[in-house]
Parts: sequence; C-alpha cells; structure tokens
Amino acid sequence: WDLRTARSVRMLRAAAASDVAELGTCRWVGDGSSVVVAHGSRLLGFDLRGNDSVIITKATASLDCPDDINDFELFDGGHFALPCDDNKIYITAGFEEPHVTLARKHKNIVAVARCRPDHPELFTGGFDCTVARWDSK
Repeated sequence: WDLRTARSVRMLRAAAASDVAELGTCRWVGDGSSVVVAHGSRLLGFDLRGNDSVIITKATASLDCPDDINDFELFDGGHFALPCDDNKIYITAGFEEPHVTLARKHKNIVAVARCRPDHPELFTGGFDCTVARWDSK
C-alpha cells in the first residue's frame, strides 16, 4: 500500500482453486524482495523482484504441511517453524521436505511461534494457555 497515493502497489493472490479463502501470516524474507505467506496448509513464497504486475498470483516456492498453518517463524538461517491445528509444530529447512515434528508440549491448537534472534530458542503458544520453550539446535 502506498500511503502517499492511497493505492495498492502489489497484491498477492493464492490459487483460485484452493478451498481456503484467506491468506494468513505474512513475513518479509531476506532483503525485503521476497515474502512468505501461510495459506491454509501451504507455505507460499513470492519473489517481488522483476515482476511489474500489481497482482502477483504465482508463488516461486511452496511447501505442503499436514495440517492448517496458524503462524510461522523464520529462524536459524532459513528454517521455518510451523505451528498447526493438530497441536504439533513442524520444522523444515526452507521449502524443503521432510518436516521434523517436535514432541507434543501442547494439548490443543498451537497458535503462534516466535524465536529469540540472539539465542537459539523457539517459543510456542497454544490454545491450551501454555507457552513452550524449545532449543532450536
């Protein structure tokens, strides 16, 4: 969104064939030329460089997860932590398979994941009113 002109500069649109109507968490990656978005049970990466279109519909990278992704965190040089509806946290190296599933510390949906940039720790929060601490190593 351009605040000076009050117009959209770029818009991301996921595939129309999907049964998921909304895009979830969105994070800038690297130097700000790429964005990663949670879309149902998929993580989508969009490269904004070299694309003059206002509406960007083609993801340059994607990753399927076993359940709906509620949030995600990028940590430790390119790994994603994906808290999901099935009360698991999946860890993946970028958009590569396979997923590593962390041991269950939550008894309900895992809603959020955050890391400490100065320390190899990951924190997750769930609908079970608990916060879990993980060592990302």
